[in-house]
Amino acid sequence: MIAVASGKGGVGKSTTALNLALGLRDLGLRVGLLDADIYGPSVPRLTGIREKPQLNDDKKMIPIVRFGLAIMSIGFLVEEDTAIDLARADGDVGHHPDAAGCRVGNP
Repeated sequence: MIAVASGKGGVGKSTTALNLALGLRDLGLRVGLLDADIYGPSVPRLTGIREKPQLNDDKKMIPIVRFGLAIMSIGFLVEEDTAIDLARADGDVGHHPDAAGCRVGNP
């Protein structure tokens, strides 16, 4: 696994990650790309992916394949320009490290 991260937004993390994944694919490796940026997932825009991932029989999301890459993005789960509300399902509002119980909506 290779992580591309920065403490600053707008520096090209998604572009770098996508180009790195494509380069590794070109070397013959089997590659996937996970865009876990909750503040501005841009991989859907960079790849032109507009559809939502399908669910298998076990209700697990199947990555969307483009350019020979298995791609998943938080951007597939929310509408573009929609904020992600980091509130747990039990109503406790705050910044929680486990995003599994997050709600999606406009603030």
